[in-house]
Amino acid sequence: MIDQILILVITVLLISLSLFFADKLIGDKPDSLGGGYFVKAVITSIVIIVLIIGTSAVVGVLASILPPLGQIAPILAFVMGAYAVKYFLLKQSSFEKSVWVALITWVIIYIIDYVSALLGGPDLVQFI
Repeated sequence: MIDQILILVITVLLISLSLFFADKLIGDKPDSLGGGYFVKAVITSIVIIVLIIGTSAVVGVLASILPPLGQIAPILAFVMGAYAVKYFLLKQSSFEKSVWVALITWVIIYIIDYVSALLGGPDLVQFI
């Protein structure tokens, strides 16, 4: 139980930092990782994780009825994650910037997950 909570906290922090770096590259270019921005990034990270888990659950039920629908879960989770980035983090930016920030964030998270697997560590991003 404690290890799952720790992995969830590490996942939220990694996604938040990834959102910051992606926003620094493409989005509104925040000057620093201040308290207000970090709170918004953490909230966005939690929403993204909940959306991923919810999408996977709903698509899992639908895939038991129609098996080809199981392949659509990552796509739906990414699209909903891009909307979460737009409405929680980048309210003033265009939707195009939100999609790019979400894409860069997902790539960074998958790279971190891959490196963690190569080093023999735990699956840090077990929800994605």
